[in-house]
Amino acid sequence: MTRPGTQAVPIQGADDSWYIPYTGLDPEDIRRKLIDLAVSVRLNAYAPYSGILVGATIHSAEGGIYTGCNCETVTLTQTLHAEDNARGSMIAEGDRKIVQVAVAVAPHGEHFDLERTPPMPESLTIRDFPPSCGQCLQIILEHTGNDPEVELIFVTTDGGVYTTTMATALPMPFMIDLPGAQAPEAPEAPA
Repeated sequence: MTRPGTQAVPIQGADDSWYIPYTGLDPEDIRRKLIDLAVSVRLNAYAPYSGILVGATIHSAEGGIYTGCNCETVTLTQTLHAEDNARGSMIAEGDRKIVQVAVAVAPHGEHFDLERTPPMPESLTIRDFPPSCGQCLQIILEHTGNDPEVELIFVTTDGGVYTTTMATALPMPFMIDLPGAQAPEAPEAPA
């Protein structure tokens, strides 16, 4: 993964992870669009039980951009996570491969201030950012072609951006080799 900008600082203990203020990203950087959409769709989340609103944006290899938010049920076990919701939108539109994912997480009532530049921290670890859960990471991986370099982008309410790879976020994924199993291609559109 390439350094996301000149202001980016490495995250301790993760060779492929960077911290950068949102304001330090180039205005034309696709990461900005993905973050903006994740922050925006987060407000549509249905989270009456946890109070945690999550927004996710997926950028597909085919060039599509897809959003999703969490949608809770009273049982919580059948809650739809934002990343899975965005993946469903991607699949429904015919795209199959994920290349980037942005996630915005914060409790109800907290707002994202992306225009202020937070002070650069002296040191950071991956524990300083709200990551995707293991289930979502596994779901994302399944739609990356098992590419360990797929970029994950997490944003904090104070405008901090943390980028990492699937390899760092999910170092020991569940993998199964079924004879003949392969990710299905999108069906051909009728002529």
